[in-house]
This record gives sequence, C-alpha cells and structure tokens, in this order.
Amino acid sequence: GGAIKDLAASAVIASPHSETQRMVKLSASRILKKQQEDKKFLEETAYPIMRECVKFYLSVMENYNGKWIITPSTSPENSYNGKDGHYIYLSKYTVMSQSIAEDVFKNLSKAAQILGIDDELIRTVNERKDHIGIYKKGSEGQLLEYDDEYEETDIYHRHVSHLYGF
Repeated sequence: GGAIKDLAASAVIASPHSETQRMVKLSASRILKKQQEDKKFLEETAYPIMRECVKFYLSVMENYNGKWIITPSTSPENSYNGKDGHYIYLSKYTVMSQSIAEDVFKNLSKAAQILGIDDELIRTVNERKDHIGIYKKGSEGQLLEYDDEYEETDIYHRHVSHLYGF
C-alpha cells in the first residue's frame, strides 16, 4: 500500500535508481538464495516492493532498436562534455540504469515463479527481461557508460558504476 508507494516516490526524488538498487541487493541476497526459507518475507514484503519498482521502470521505458531503455538516464558518478563545453549529465540511457532494471526484472520474474504468480505484469516482465541490458564497446575497447562515446570531462576520473552488471 502506502509505504510501497512512498518508497517508489522516494526513488524518483533521490535518484531514479537508488531505491531500486537497494531492492536488487535485498532480493538477491535474502530471497533468491533462500527461496523456501524466506517465502513469507518474499510474499509479504519483497515481492510487493519489487513489483512497484518494475511498474516505475515500465513507466519510463521506451523501445529503442529492440531494447527497452530507461530514458533519459544519468550516471551517478560522471558527466561528459557537451558540444558547447558544458558538462552534460543526461543521456538516452546509461549502462548502470539498464543493469539495475535488468536485475529487478529478472528478480521479479524469479520471485513470481517461486510464488506461483502469473498475471499481466509478470508476462510483460518475462517478455522484456532479456531485452534490457545494453553493453557497448568504445573506440579503445572500453565499456561505454552512456548510450554513445562522449568526450569525458575528466580523463583521470575513475569510478565503477557502469560495471554494476558484472
């Protein structure tokens, strides 16, 4: 009910992925590894939260060349140079956003299977879950963080958010 909607709303205010990222960690560590032992927790707590996270993602996804992308998207740790020299934070999609969404879709699908749930939302999740992750290589063989290869604002800045899916 209300607590879940508040959780979903806070994800939008703080960062589109902050609460979802917590949910991925929660579901992966507590639920999917101890399926039967934590079935009550899964049914009463985790599954409803994951379901709301997926509904949020579905509301901001678009089909782009056969992949479902969260757009627009940002990197939590980086920016790139725009054509006019200004720092740009938004892009069509980011690898971290896509990786988190892919995790949540797959975890919800697995949770629904454990709980024996098959409804319209779960069918949509199962249709899209393998069409979310987008990994592209740049001109030097590097994993691209954004939808395209952009000029970095600080070539010495190092971070790992785009490695989330690995």
